[in-house]
Amino acid sequence: MKKLLLNDTIKGLNDETVSTQTGRYVTEETGARVAEITPVKFGSLALAKILRSRTGTDAEATALFDLGQRINENLALATPTQIEVSDEEFATIKGAIDSEAVVVKARFIEMVESLNA
Repeated sequence: MKKLLLNDTIKGLNDETVSTQTGRYVTEETGARVAEITPVKFGSLALAKILRSRTGTDAEATALFDLGQRINENLALATPTQIEVSDEEFATIKGAIDSEAVVVKARFIEMVESLNA
């Protein structure tokens, strides 16, 4: 079992919040339309990849779907909240994070090490 904090924002090299565009546009008070920006969270990155995964068996599909639901429920919480995952679930989440940018991967490793020391 591993403890993870998937619904907190990821910090960059200078402790700034890493963010990304959502693909939607919002209207500012001045009337200008600008791209909507949202903080990046480990859970949202992992969830997107898990839900796009291909599986070979019904059992694999069910397990990934269940994991996706747990991550999604965690992301819906207003405050950063730890969850515990099995070693197999951790491997799936880590596999999703491994293909991300260096700062994301490094911050994930730091978070895992600090919660599971």
